[in-house]
Parts: sequence; structure tokens; C-alpha cells
Amino acid sequence: MPRGLKALVDRFGPRGESQWKIVVTASVITTVPMILLFLLRQRCFVQGVSTTGSKG
Repeated sequence: MPRGLKALVDRFGPRGESQWKIVVTASVITTVPMILLFLLRQRCFVQGVSTTGSKG
């Protein structure tokens, strides 16, 4: 994802004059699904993390 966002900055922003609306929109589009997945599967994620460190 960082490479894709960097490609957007390079494509839409020649000489450092980026169109930040496009870059921010792409950032939100790539981040929101990960947040939703975490919120939906939070219980499994927390249980996996808590049981990984315990013995027995």
C-alpha cells in the first residue's frame, strides 16, 4: 500500500504539487477495510494474542 500511495503522489503531483484530495481519498479507501475487519474480528484477535504468550 505505501508503494501505491507513493505512485499516486508521483502521478498526480509533478514537482511536489500533489492533489492531496486524491491521495487522502486513496489512503482512506485502503485503511477503512482493515479497520472494519479488525472491529468485526476483534474478539478472535485479542484471544489469539492473549493465548499465544501463556503456557498450558
